[in-house]
Amino acid sequence: MVTEATLFRLATSAATMTYRAWARKHRLTLKNATPDALLAGRFTEPFQRSRATRRLGEIADEVARKLEPILAVEYPSLLDNEREAASLAVAGTLDRSDLSAADFLEMDLDPAALEQQLKNDPTFVREVALLNDAGRVFVDQLVRDLSNYVIDMVMSLPDFQSAAARDLMTRDSELLTLVRRILDEMPTAAKLSPEGSDDEFLGRYRMHLARHLDWLQLFGLDASGTQSRYALSVAYITLTAENADRADKRIHGAFAADKLDALWAGAQWLRESTNVRFLSPPTVVTVAAPSAFRIQDRVLRAHWSPLKGSRTAAKTTHLSTLVSYDVKHSLFGEFGSRRIDELLAFADSALVVGDAGSGKTTLLQWLAVNAAKQSFVGPLELWNAVVPVFIQLRHYRGAKLPTPGQFLETAAPNLADRMPKGWMSRQLDSGRCLLLVDGLDELPPAERSAVKPWLQRLVDEFNVRVILTSRPAAVKEGWLDEVGLGTYRLEPMSLADVVQFIRHWHESAVSGVEDGSEKREILALAVPLAARILNQPALRQLATTPLLCALLCALNRGMRSSIPQDRMHLYRVALEMLVERRDDERNVPNAEIRLSLREKLDILQNIAWWFQLAERSEADRSDIEPQVAKRLRLTEISHSAEEVLDYLLLRSGVLRQPSSGRVDFVHKTFQEYLAAKAAVDENLVSMLIERAREDSWREVVIMAAGHASLNQREELVNGLLAAGRERPRLRHRLHLLAVACLETSPQLKPETREQVAVALENLVPPKSIRDAQALAAAGVAAVPHLAGLGRLRANEAAATVRALAQIGGDPALIALAVYSTDRRRSVVRELLRAWRSFPPEAYVRTVLADSPLEDGTLSLTDLDHLPYLSELRMLRAVRLSVPAGRANLEIIGRVPTLTELSLGFEPDLESLEPLTGLTELASVRLDTCGALRSLAGLESAPLASLDVRNCGSLTDITAVSPTRLARLVLAFTPVSDLSHLTEAPALTYVDVAFSDVDTFAVLAALPALRQLHAQMIPAADHDVLAESGSLQDLTVTVPDDRADLAFLPATLRSLVVNGRSHARLRSLGGVERCTELTHLTLAGLPELEDIIALGSLEKLEWVFFQGCEALADLGVLLRMTSLVELVLSDVPLADVTALRRPGLKVTVDGDVVQL
Repeated sequence: MVTEATLFRLATSAATMTYRAWARKHRLTLKNATPDALLAGRFTEPFQRSRATRRLGEIADEVARKLEPILAVEYPSLLDNEREAASLAVAGTLDRSDLSAADFLEMDLDPAALEQQLKNDPTFVREVALLNDAGRVFVDQLVRDLSNYVIDMVMSLPDFQSAAARDLMTRDSELLTLVRRILDEMPTAAKLSPEGSDDEFLGRYRMHLARHLDWLQLFGLDASGTQSRYALSVAYITLTAENADRADKRIHGAFAADKLDALWAGAQWLRESTNVRFLSPPTVVTVAAPSAFRIQDRVLRAHWSPLKGSRTAAKTTHLSTLVSYDVKHSLFGEFGSRRIDELLAFADSALVVGDAGSGKTTLLQWLAVNAAKQSFVGPLELWNAVVPVFIQLRHYRGAKLPTPGQFLETAAPNLADRMPKGWMSRQLDSGRCLLLVDGLDELPPAERSAVKPWLQRLVDEFNVRVILTSRPAAVKEGWLDEVGLGTYRLEPMSLADVVQFIRHWHESAVSGVEDGSEKREILALAVPLAARILNQPALRQLATTPLLCALLCALNRGMRSSIPQDRMHLYRVALEMLVERRDDERNVPNAEIRLSLREKLDILQNIAWWFQLAERSEADRSDIEPQVAKRLRLTEISHSAEEVLDYLLLRSGVLRQPSSGRVDFVHKTFQEYLAAKAAVDENLVSMLIERAREDSWREVVIMAAGHASLNQREELVNGLLAAGRERPRLRHRLHLLAVACLETSPQLKPETREQVAVALENLVPPKSIRDAQALAAAGVAAVPHLAGLGRLRANEAAATVRALAQIGGDPALIALAVYSTDRRRSVVRELLRAWRSFPPEAYVRTVLADSPLEDGTLSLTDLDHLPYLSELRMLRAVRLSVPAGRANLEIIGRVPTLTELSLGFEPDLESLEPLTGLTELASVRLDTCGALRSLAGLESAPLASLDVRNCGSLTDITAVSPTRLARLVLAFTPVSDLSHLTEAPALTYVDVAFSDVDTFAVLAALPALRQLHAQMIPAADHDVLAESGSLQDLTVTVPDDRADLAFLPATLRSLVVNGRSHARLRSLGGVERCTELTHLTLAGLPELEDIIALGSLEKLEWVFFQGCEALADLGVLLRMTSLVELVLSDVPLADVTALRRPGLKVTVDGDVVQL
């Protein structure tokens, strides 16, 4: 252990280095100044200087707190005196480093670069050379961690010259709180890992991602100067998405019982051989895609990663999906809207599409940061083991897409050359990688086609989960089906989302404010703004994306009264705020370069137009400077293009430098807005009409209609209509675009508006969700055309409901009433989804009160809807999936007609007593209710189905009457006593494979039992099991010392026998008595070699061997004329062609063998 004095010496050195870099903006400013000299230069009053000095000490205290556990680690062969000497050497090199903020920026804020610079100090080199090997390892770890701490603190503190910085240094707790948060949010690096090892680099990589991606630009907040970034954990809200796949692609049914048996065996084997506890027992799913098994293999390894060791990974390569369809269906439903984290938790790979500003990039950042910090909770908790890889496709315009060895070149360029050789491939091979690919739409159309084979190669070669984002227009429906990417569409923010976002925004706004009255003043703005948005249709239609909501919040704070009512006005005012007012609000001294608002916007427009023509969203600085120079030649501005670009990057708030030498706009929407203005200013309407067919120009055309003069707008809209008439193949797209221009067009001549109305009339009813979204852009003007359309096909009615929901407002609500009793499932799903877009009570009474729902079933994800359940007269089943710990059972208990209830992810739920009055309840499902100890409250419920999973405190289910019970599932729930089930005459299905049940005599004796899924059945119960006269489907794990299968009942038709790693079963003797057997799975039986007993099973149709490594002779199967399919996985046969027999399908390790 180091002494306390040395600990604080180290911490003080780190704090001093941080403060020196923070206070010294330039290298030559107060060079070699002590902290006291720096403070004296900033604070002239002694009292203020004294308080600032104490703040510096507090930083040191926090660094010491973070360092203490590192210094306490017992390093082998490291004596206390060596540890002390090493610590003092590190403190010395920190003291001697006289770095300014400019030095840190030149390092690209890279901790590894700082680490190397500290290690290059000559005195430090000499001192370290005197240490032993353990001492040098200790020094490396110490310098690495301190470099990370210093960089994180320097990045997160405000401009030292700002008023906010002055306040931080003189107020009692604000700086301390900020520094503590910075240090606490840092992932912990791998300790005692040799430098250059995979584990050491993984720790370094995780810290890099957490540092560089854990920020969120909340437009309008960065002006305050209190801090330069906002943590995703503070500001992020989880948005809602829908499964956008075609109905024939969605998971829709089940394989035959043979596949179920095979998968169940795989599940049990995996649990026994890896000690991985599953989220829930598996059930089978069907995916209508050519590579269904391959897709499902990836599901398995993604959901239970990390798999331990290459042998385990190889064993699971060809198991089909074990992810529970039952969980998906019961908790989340096959269709409909769900929180995106819930959908992704049960997805394999995904394409997430969303409109501009809908939060696609922020979603991937959030996933990457939480994976890096290993901080997921709830549905994505299993993802804490993954290794995230964040790739933005915008970096690869005109270049080849990256190979695994190049993945870090843009996401972590400063780490790429330090990556151990083959590291990324090893991560991919391990099944732990989460590939987050952002912005398909940001590649030119001609280059997008390369993304599909690139992803396909990665998916085929590695076990990688992929999440890709794009705007909808950039990807054709079904284009990525073969790669296995399910499509999820981010939905417009619901009323509840808007309220939550406004609250988060304002909480972020006060996170750096110490003054109580100022905090109250800012927080007081939230509720009135939310009320205005909810009550004013124009604002409600505007507040549909996080970007637009953030701009409304920012402008409401700045303007306090009048805020824009349309998005063109909103973007204009927001740009003015970011470009013109930013420096004033931050109290930044006036710059030497003085540009008017008009001059700044003119240059930014020119840059944006160049980006648009070049089909880029990011470029080298060397490409941008000539565009600035070209514009400057038309002005009287005397500064160089380099100076002006530097000024705009530093001060505009709109243009930024995401990495060294690269330039982009803070959001693509601002780029499109400015490009549209440039096109209108240059009167390039004809070009806009010509490019309108390209999806990357859609938003530019729509916003150009808003920028244009009346004559230009007439030319644009009429030109789109005319081009559509002249080009029948493009008519639908171009006329929809003309209709969408109504959203931004303040004025049109009556005859032009009439022509658009005619076009709109020909576009209704919409045929798809994309059509619906395009029509909704026309706003209230489209409602008369969407109302009163008469009897429509299901897809047309569903799309019409979607369009009306996105338009919102009273006219749309009234128009939706005609669908209130529609029974078609697709229409009902859209009606339920639309609930989020209207005031809950009004929508229930107008639309849902008499709705048949989905056969009486409601999947509820929004807490705001819970109080209105009793008004849904046809409600029979509720599947509740709301934020953890928020379910109100009192409300559910007031729906006496309820027959089915599913509760998921309620870890704090302790009692079901509020459900006492539900006397018609026939089915209950409980998942992840960790505090629940009994089922008291269900005594009066005539339950036919009870499904309990992941309820770690539940030991007693005797409150449930067994009289009518037909189905029982217990998984990861410590119930062991089932003796009361002797009074369960109707029980036909029991699944206790992942439970603590240790006696099966009661179950085996049940007269109606048909299916039993169990683990180890004690030998004492074997005789009772063998005498069962009803059991037809059995899944069982054989004891390690079991020599035969004589305990099997003769009535079986389907059998799964699962072994553990030490199973000694060599023969199938005893199975011959199961003469009705048609489907057989044998898994994890490494010593099985004698299968001659199968020859007597004349009805056997399907056999699956998995992990039967000693099996060499399958000749008996070739003589069985009843056998139609044989599946082999990890069975080392020398010659599979020997299995040739007409009418027999053979699959080996996932591939059908051509015999």
